[in-house]
Amino acid sequence: TDRLLGELRKLPQSWWVKVAAGPWQTPGLPDIIGCLRGKFVAIEVKVAGREKEANAGLTDKQKVVLVEVGAANGYPFIVYTSKSPKEATGMVVDVVSTVSR
Repeated sequence: TDRLLGELRKLPQSWWVKVAAGPWQTPGLPDIIGCLRGKFVAIEVKVAGREKEANAGLTDKQKVVLVEVGAANGYPFIVYTSKSPKEATGMVVDVVSTVSR
């Protein structure tokens, strides 16, 4: 997550923050939230291999939050650690740049 966050923070016209999980936090919030060129982005980071699990490794609350982000015209992502931080960042940039909301 930290390496991905470092790559994302290199992007111009962007802002990113790592969300720290804890007992007082809203359950299901993505690991990284940010804004890229005025568009809201939510990224849930999962360990490689979890994509084969039910719900792609997401908890029910994580799934609900990502669906809600998309419903609000944001850009929800699940990134697995099998992707390098540069690959994942490129994917985010490509989708945000080409998919109109």
